[in-house]
Amino acid sequence: EGFLSANETQTGAEMLALLDEALKLENSFSAAHYLVSDVWRLQITPSRPESGALGKTTHEALNSFHKAISDAIQTASNNEDKQLYRAVQALVDMRLRDSTALLQEYLAVRPNDFYAWRLFTDLVWITHEPVTLDQVLAHHKQRMVFEPLNATEYVNVAFIKEDKREAVEVAREAIQRWP
Repeated sequence: EGFLSANETQTGAEMLALLDEALKLENSFSAAHYLVSDVWRLQITPSRPESGALGKTTHEALNSFHKAISDAIQTASNNEDKQLYRAVQALVDMRLRDSTALLQEYLAVRPNDFYAWRLFTDLVWITHEPVTLDQVLAHHKQRMVFEPLNATEYVNVAFIKEDKREAVEVAREAIQRWP
């Protein structure tokens, strides 16, 4: 119940409290460890509104992230989850090539994982690598017909690629489709 409630909460502190409850019941719950790591990842991301909201120093939050992501990797029951968790770990550690390779391999096996595509899009924001830009654009373009979040991601990546005309056209279409 704590795990399910944590997915619906709005603050990092609430989420951590509920996830702590879930982990007290089942410490080998890798998805809960992963969500804890994500709270800490957001705490150390300066561009996020959640950054620093839990009152920890960046160093403390980074240590908490590393503990949680290590626990998630150790308790994961399959290689795909471990690969995703390692990709996030590599992204936070700024091992961008490793993160890119791990996410590409993960998405080849689990192509419908929106959250992983969102992480890959974040990575593209940092690297601006043409091949990954094109890969992310193609994915979001294919799915944006059905999902407004994919349209938003497509517009963002098209803007990075400096295809502003395409970004504006897709943004206009998305606004008409989902007012």
